[in-house]
Order: sequence, then structure tokens, then C-alpha cells
Amino acid sequence: DSLEDFFKKQKLNQAPESRSVVFDKLVELMKALNGPVSFNDITKTLRDSMKGELSLGRKQISEILNCLRYFDLFRDKKNKPVKNTSELIYSMASLKPKTFERKCMEFYVEKVLQLFDPDFFDDKENIKIFERLTLGTVPSSEKIESMKERREYAQSSDISNDD
Repeated sequence: DSLEDFFKKQKLNQAPESRSVVFDKLVELMKALNGPVSFNDITKTLRDSMKGELSLGRKQISEILNCLRYFDLFRDKKNKPVKNTSELIYSMASLKPKTFERKCMEFYVEKVLQLFDPDFFDDKENIKIFERLTLGTVPSSEKIESMKERREYAQSSDISNDD
């Protein structure tokens, strides 16, 4: 399987060319919030606000927002991470599109490491393919290494808990 096929099967990286627009609209929306909002409301509002310039489906917007939710950027009333899409969102840990972009790339890297090939980013050609497909920048090799180590540690503690 190619990385492109992997992304399609996993329903990842569905709208890389639109990610920055979604981030900008998300920042506008969050700054204009007058009260809590659900994940689904954010998705619908973003989709509706971009209808003229982009025709993105709910699944494409949700996939982009899920990258941010995965890294705990959406916050509840007590400023705790919102994990469940039905929980109300009161704020975000960051409103910087560059942070959103970095977290999305980390999300995709993590999925590639977990589900595709743990050594994928050891090859410079693979990094070029990833960046071409995602229209983003791969995190530093140190960051990828720490992601791999975290993953290996999680797997080894899962195994030891099975004993």
C-alpha cells in the first residue's frame, strides 16, 4: 500500500489544501463565541461559513478538527480538555493557526507510525511523499523519535499489564 492509499482507507488528510482556511475560520468563530458550543455546531458553522469559497463536507471538517481534539486543544468550562464530541466547548488552548497546523502534522505522523509503518520517516523520500500529500511539514526528527518512544512505551506497558 502507498501512503496515499493508507490515508484514503483511514479517511485522513482529506482536504490538505483547505486546512489553513478551516483554521482561520475556526479562530474567527472561537473569538466571536458568546457561550459554549458543541463540536458538531463548530463543524456545521465552519461548513456553512465556507460554502461560498470552499465546498467541504462535514467529514472533511471534522477530520481536521479531530486532529486538534486529539491534542486537547478544545477546552470545557473548567479549562479541561474536551475529549467527547458531545461535550460543550468553551475555549481553546491556543488560537494560533501555526499551532493547529503543527498539531495536525503530528496527528498524521502518529497515525502513520501506529498504523502504517513505524520506520516510515527514517527514509528521506518518504518524508517528501508525506509532505507532498499533506501539504505540510514533517515535525523534527527528534519529535518523531519521541513520538516513537512514547508509542513503544505505551505498547510495552500494555503488554506488561496483560501478565
